[in-house]
Amino acid sequence: MSNTTIWFHTPGPVEDVFPYQVVAGGEGVAERGEPPVSRRFHQHVLILTVEGTGLVRQAQRRRRADPGAMVWLDTKRGYAHGCHVSSEFWRYLWIGVQGFGLDRLFEQAVAGTNPVTGLSDPAAAARRLETVHWAMRDRDPHLAAANSAAVGALLAQILADRRRPLIEAEPDSRLPLERVMRQLRRAIRRPWRIADMAEIAALSPSQLHRVFRDETGLSPMVWLRRERINAAKPLLLDRSLTVRKVAESVGYPDPFHFSRDFKKLTGRAPIEFRAAGGA
Repeated sequence: MSNTTIWFHTPGPVEDVFPYQVVAGGEGVAERGEPPVSRRFHQHVLILTVEGTGLVRQAQRRRRADPGAMVWLDTKRGYAHGCHVSSEFWRYLWIGVQGFGLDRLFEQAVAGTNPVTGLSDPAAAARRLETVHWAMRDRDPHLAAANSAAVGALLAQILADRRRPLIEAEPDSRLPLERVMRQLRRAIRRPWRIADMAEIAALSPSQLHRVFRDETGLSPMVWLRRERINAAKPLLLDRSLTVRKVAESVGYPDPFHFSRDFKKLTGRAPIEFRAAGGA
């Protein structure tokens, strides 16, 4: 693999009091044409696509892993993952997990179906994965409890989003808003206009503004700006990416505009955030 960072952790004798233990984690970039990863371990692996597109195979089925998608693999079973032929690279965050009930949960929720879940809030998943990575990197004494909680939250997020088609079949005034948010997150770099959002929601622009204000307290464009800044944070931790490239990846053609918004919302310039390792 062309660019990979891995942290390992051996659970201590008292860590099994927590439901889940993270035994490895990291971030990687697979390039088109590289051999896929197919090593067998006795753990479950959660992989979040940050940029590019991955190709995942399990149970002889091949699935795309687009930006914002979470892959759940049981590495005791045959699997492979790598960069999709349609993409130049695949950048992702991952953790290896073991713990109570994971095999049964995987069997009921994932086995025999698509192991890829399109997340409604990939930025939240990225933050949780980054928290685990930081704890492993810094040998945080609270690693066991914090990591177990983060894994539980990630599993809950995956299961909720796998049920989303059933939820959306029910009438709910929030559904137009959820459709818009999901589309914007999946294509964060697109130059979105209010007219585009209104069309997705099947609402007028004024109705769209009202729904956004009622549910989030923000206008659609302010909400999108915050999502772009959140999406930029894990990218800034990759020092191989320039600030200009990060800005373009989250929908800012002008890096100066990106830096201004980033500092306004986080209190730090992008280069300061990067220098501090996101802490």
